[in-house]
Amino acid sequence: MRASRILVRRRDFERFLAHAAPSFEEIAGRDARHPERAAVYGFALAPGGRDGGGDRRVVEVFYGTRHLEGRTEYVSRDGLPPRRHHRSVGEWGATLEYQRMDNGTVLCTLSPAGSENFRRHERTVFVEWIRATDRLRSKAMLERHWRLLASYMEVTSLEGEPTLTDRLRVGWVLFTRSRIVGKEYDAAPVRVWIWRLLTFAATVGLSGFLLALVQWIFSAPNPPP
Repeated sequence: MRASRILVRRRDFERFLAHAAPSFEEIAGRDARHPERAAVYGFALAPGGRDGGGDRRVVEVFYGTRHLEGRTEYVSRDGLPPRRHHRSVGEWGATLEYQRMDNGTVLCTLSPAGSENFRRHERTVFVEWIRATDRLRSKAMLERHWRLLASYMEVTSLEGEPTLTDRLRVGWVLFTRSRIVGKEYDAAPVRVWIWRLLTFAATVGLSGFLLALVQWIFSAPNPPP
């Protein structure tokens, strides 16, 4: 009897939990622009998630938050004079997340940087379903995901200075990957365009076939008397 596929995938993810931090530290160390981003926003590698590291189904790689300014607001109260309230306005960085699902496969997602008044319309981008979880040991895959995170951070953050390569990389991902916009699932635009193209081709092809059939019927010689 073969080993449980779910258990094999879980073991792969446990190994990833143990080695994700040093792997991404090495990859980040080769990114010339990373120190500048980390100095402004902070940077964290969180096997087990950013909330204390207790969730062994999650690995997060993310840039942190920073203070932008303080604001004074007046909050209305029923029957009472407005109360003056001071609050801090900040910006958060982009996140690369790996989440193990119940069947052991791993979902890799990106979340954009943003602030209260400057944010992307997409909340989450589905980068990749990792079904062959032994690929989590692949440095090439992790480096590719890191480049996506770095470019996404440059494109979506207030301090970002995206290059043409950054814009093309992010544009391609947003065109070819599904995402969450607001609270709704939004299919990858490339799938929508392919479906429209196939529908148009089928419609035109059917119309052409029917036209040819009609022409053949009316051009056929009359049967002998």
